[in-house]
Amino acid sequence: PLLHGKALFAANCVVCHGADGTLGGSGAADLSNSELDLAGSQNTIQNGKGSMQAYKKVFDETEIKALAEYVQSLKK
Repeated sequence: PLLHGKALFAANCVVCHGADGTLGGSGAADLSNSELDLAGSQNTIQNGKGSMQAYKKVFDETEIKALAEYVQSLKK
């Protein structure tokens, strides 16, 4: 799942979050300092938050979980 999440992140999230999650483009959160747990990351990916769009119609549940797991791995 982590490799799948990394691939999804590279294809969809790097523009705003950067390769290591710290870019912060377009108001994106610095994922390396995120206080969200896995469930919180999944919820944010699924439903969006602030300037981030919801991805529940883009990714299925398995993809959202894989992406959230990868996002959790970016924390410092």
